[in-house]
Amino acid sequence: MLSWFLAGKALQACAALLLGLRGHVPLVLSNHLGNSAALIGFVLEAAALVNLQESEYRTVLRRTLGVGIFISVTYCVIQHFNPHWRVFLISLAICCILLVPAGGLLSKRGGSLLTRVMGGLYFLFALSMGYRAYSSWTLGHRITLLTTNTVQSVSFMTIFLVMLVGNLGFLLLAKERDDRRLRRSAMRDPLTGIWNRRAFLEQADKMLDLCQRERQPVSLLLMDLDRFKRVNDTYGHAVGDMVLRDFCKLVGQTLRCSDVFGRFGGEEFVLFLPHAGQDEAIAVAERLRAAAEARVLLTPDRVPVPYRVSIGVCTWSAGTPADLPRMLQRADTALYAAKTKGRNQVVAARQGNSLPEMAA
Repeated sequence: MLSWFLAGKALQACAALLLGLRGHVPLVLSNHLGNSAALIGFVLEAAALVNLQESEYRTVLRRTLGVGIFISVTYCVIQHFNPHWRVFLISLAICCILLVPAGGLLSKRGGSLLTRVMGGLYFLFALSMGYRAYSSWTLGHRITLLTTNTVQSVSFMTIFLVMLVGNLGFLLLAKERDDRRLRRSAMRDPLTGIWNRRAFLEQADKMLDLCQRERQPVSLLLMDLDRFKRVNDTYGHAVGDMVLRDFCKLVGQTLRCSDVFGRFGGEEFVLFLPHAGQDEAIAVAERLRAAAEARVLLTPDRVPVPYRVSIGVCTWSAGTPADLPRMLQRADTALYAAKTKGRNQVVAARQGNSLPEMAA
């Protein structure tokens, strides 16, 4: 990715040198090779910016960039036969190419100030190239590289601005992305992609404080896959990992945006439900237990692998002082009771009492 960006900048520098030597070198070098090098350079720069983005529109951006590349190739082919279209085609191609990463940066959800500034910079550059293409179309062959007018001044000012700011901005964007990935890897379970134990405790504690201030009930589900060691011993650890990922996918299909779901260790998972009373929490737990019971996972060899889950539920009433460790302790007691009663069970701890009771 960085190599693409550097290669693009190198080609743009070569293009500037060749275009600046117009009249001193053959026309095929200054015009045709110079413009082609500039175009390919901007394609590489745009591709590096698209690959740098972690966006839900990444696939769309790549496909749209493909259209820009097609325009570039078309230009490189026909510029020899249509010299008066040269400015129009090169400007239009650069406009289309740079609109792709600019749109991705500006539309990125939760983007930083740096992302917005870089998106705005490339959008401004793309607009100036579009204006240059429009002007060359209306003025015909009267616009050349050495033409002095407002169109040329705006175009070259934005080019120099991108050269000065864009290079540093790209490096900062790359650092920002790496920092984001590092934070994510420190907070996510590498196998399942959900919150790890430490991150879950932090997120759940924040939600608990919020619900306490709003005087809302909260619930916690402690879930353990039944006889998971037998799955590993029978089918192998690779299949065991498939079961863990499949269960997380199953739970993820029922989550609200405010719920906090994490892996507590091994085959044990925990789900924090803000604004959920005991009846609602038991209903969620029963729904998950039944879904797991009905689930039949197939191995790559098409061997069915059933699995079950036991769930302990703890609910804290609205307005009652609570803390997360006590909730986890009570949910663990309820989970132990579910295991004792034969597994594949939901057991809820009685509110205000450490003794668990079977869920209705």
